[in-house]
This record gives sequence, C-alpha cells and structure tokens, in this order.
Amino acid sequence: MKNIFIFFLFSISMFSQKSGIAYYGIMLSEYKDKNGKNDDMLSGAKKIAENQNFILEFNEVQSHFYFKDEMKNENVTDLIKGVAIILSGNENYYDNSKHLSINKHVDGVLLKDRDSIKIWEIKKETKMIGDYLCYKAEYTKKYKGYNNTEKSKLITAWFAPSLPLPFGPNGYNGLPGLILELIENGNKNKRYFLKSVELKKTPFEIKFPKGKVITEDEYMKNSSYIQR
Repeated sequence: MKNIFIFFLFSISMFSQKSGIAYYGIMLSEYKDKNGKNDDMLSGAKKIAENQNFILEFNEVQSHFYFKDEMKNENVTDLIKGVAIILSGNENYYDNSKHLSINKHVDGVLLKDRDSIKIWEIKKETKMIGDYLCYKAEYTKKYKGYNNTEKSKLITAWFAPSLPLPFGPNGYNGLPGLILELIENGNKNKRYFLKSVELKKTPFEIKFPKGKVITEDEYMKNSSYIQR
C-alpha cells in the first residue's frame, strides 16, 4: 500500500491542469415486474436515461455533476421522463475545500449530503480504463428508505491517480483521483462510465445554486417539500 500512495503523490506533482469537463454514460439494471416480465414504464425510462449525456465540470476545488437534458426529443409521456430523471441520479455540487456536498433534488429542493466526507477503502486491484491506470475503491453508503428504515449499498469506484482530482459522478467524491467508472450496487445496479475527459489549464467558476439547503432527514419529514 505504501507504493500506491507514493504513486499518488508523484501523480499530483506532475499534474498541471486546473479544470476540465468529464463526460459519462450510464447503464441500468433491467426492471422486472412481480411476474419476472419487463416493466414497460421502467424499461422505457431506463432506455431514455441511458441515452443521456452526464457531465462533470470541475476546477481545482469544486465540481458540478448533471445530465444534459435531451428528453424533449423523446416521444414519451411526462411520467416516463420524470422516472428517467430519477433513475439518472442526483445533480450535485461539491466543494472539496469545505467538504460540502449539495444534491439538487428532482423537485428543485437543495439537500445537504449526509456523508459529505466519504470514507473510501482503497484496494490493491487495478485496471486500465482507456489510457488511464485506475485503482479500485469501495464505500458503503447508508441511507433511509421511505419506510424510515436504515439501508445501505456498496459503491465501487475506479479512479485514476494520474488525474489527481477528487471528483466523480452522482455526488461520489473525495478520492485521490478522478473517478472514471462508478457502480452503485443496490436493489438495482447503476453504472457510470467515462466517455471522454477534456482538461484545461485555465480554471473556470462553478456557480453553486442559491437558496435554502436542508438535510435529507428534514426533507423526508416535511411533506411540504415532497409536494412541490
């Protein structure tokens, strides 16, 4: 493990770009009904979500993750489009210097990530993603379901130390390298994969949204937010 961290430090010292844009795609599990057949609504939403482009903009300390909404060209109902947005994940703003992570909910409410500082376990496993040597890391995400029970799911990330930026898709941040692939292992698996990355030497500003930021617990308890 000592050699791994020496490699991390070497990568940071050689890196000069201060900002950039990473483009991701998404793959979702198949959705079945209780009889084991494809759920038409969820399958339609899955197809739309997988046709979107997911964008991670970042500078030296901040990032903004969102998807480029191209659903207006899809000939489907508003309900299926809404489900596709939910399946696509969270729009996220992250400030590494403040350890602040804010998710913008589908209804516009700003939620403070309950785990802004994520405790990752870096593994020895490696693989190549494109031209980048990536290391595996795991994080157990704990959350509350709608029945108010504590739940958890395993998050697996593959990050590139040669891109020493602590950012990733869907609000998963804090590793010593840009996350190029991320897998959410829950009831339904979700996988983000890198399509391309553009690095820039000139930093640009990440504009955080204005408005009240509440906790996830406040959101779940306050029906007025849910009805928006």
